[in-house]
Amino acid sequence: MTGFTNANANARWDNWDAVLSAMEQYVERAVAKDANGSDDAGEPEIGERVWSLPSDIGPMPAELRERAARVLDAQNDGVAELERRQRSIGKHLAALRTVPTGQVGGGSPYLDVTG
Repeated sequence: MTGFTNANANARWDNWDAVLSAMEQYVERAVAKDANGSDDAGEPEIGERVWSLPSDIGPMPAELRERAARVLDAQNDGVAELERRQRSIGKHLAALRTVPTGQVGGGSPYLDVTG
C-alpha cells in the first residue's frame, strides 16, 4: 500500500509542479512583453487559451507552497502595476478632455503648449 501512496504523492507533486511552471511562464511572458514596451503586455497570444486549474489535481504538496506564494506575489505585483497604469491613463484622458474641440463659435482651435 505504501508504494501506491508514494506513487500518488509523486503524481500530485508532478501535477502541481507543472501547474506552477505554467503560471511562472505566464508571469515571465507578461513581464517580458512589458519590458519590450508592448501595448498588450500580459495579454494571451492569439490561440492561447485562458488558464484554469485542473479539477483533478488534488491538494498542493507542502513542499511547493513557498513557490506558489512567490507566483502569487509576482501576480499581485503585476496587478498593482496595471492599476498604476490605469490611474495614469485616466489622468491623461482627463487632461485630453480639457482641450477645446475647435468647434465653430468657440475659442481658439489651437493649444498653446509653449507658454
